[in-house]
Amino acid sequence: MCVCSLRYSACNAHAAYCDLWPVRFYYIFPHYLINETKNRKLYIYQTIIQSILIYGAEVWQIPTREMNKILSTEMDMLRRSARKSRMERIKNEHITEIMGVKEKPDIMDLIERKRLQWYGHVKRMQEERLPKLIMEWIPGKRRKRVSPRKTWMEGV
Repeated sequence: MCVCSLRYSACNAHAAYCDLWPVRFYYIFPHYLINETKNRKLYIYQTIIQSILIYGAEVWQIPTREMNKILSTEMDMLRRSARKSRMERIKNEHITEIMGVKEKPDIMDLIERKRLQWYGHVKRMQEERLPKLIMEWIPGKRRKRVSPRKTWMEGV
């Protein structure tokens, strides 16, 4: 998994969220329906934005830096949905309480769940299937003398 496709996914999710701006605030969300507005925003976030953000996540090996990028993208969208600016210095925990996602799993938990589902799917495959052969393949060459990268299996 290339790190650039992680960035591409985060950029696509952010772009989709920004494209929904006129629809969110002028047609779907009248200002006098505060609680209903929050539920609708959360529904749009979970159905459209999260699916764009974690598309293909079951095969990703996510470095820590990119993990932070995904988490910050998620928090940015929740913060915008709550109409709170970073200049207001409201903590992320309070934003998740405002939006009602405090008890729900965050984006990294969803990615981990998708990884485990993919792992179980590949393990149940027949032995001659290509995904199973690739997952169980051990390269013959030695790696260079740099710090070793984490493999996909180590991430699961």
